Amino acid sequence: SSPRCATRACSSLADIDEIWSRSSLVAVVDEGARVVVLDLGDLQTAQPLVLEGSAAAVWHALAEPGTAQQVAAAVARDFGLPATEVEPDVHDFLASLRRRGLAVSSLIADTD
Repeated sequence: SSPRCATRACSSLADIDEIWSRSSLVAVVDEGARVVVLDLGDLQTAQPLVLEGSAAAVWHALAEPGTAQQVAAAVARDFGLPATEVEPDVHDFLASLRRRGLAVSSLIADTD
């Protein structure tokens, strides 16, 4: 994984978080329970990705940019589960969406 403090000095990793959002170069067909997304940034190799169940819930949660914890909380609410139960899977899935060019993240400093 990439260093979290690559562009500036960090007092600790607890002071840094990632804000996740949908890529702007994505075609989407959203049927609610089923979402099909396509990365338009690389049409030579792009393949549609079908999202259902919790994957579709993650996509819907990304309608508003947020941290992985905020996305996990939204997914957990949708399924009536504790956020801590879904956080690892949500974070892994967000990373997968980023690798496919479907989601982006940016580092932010926690100002609290």
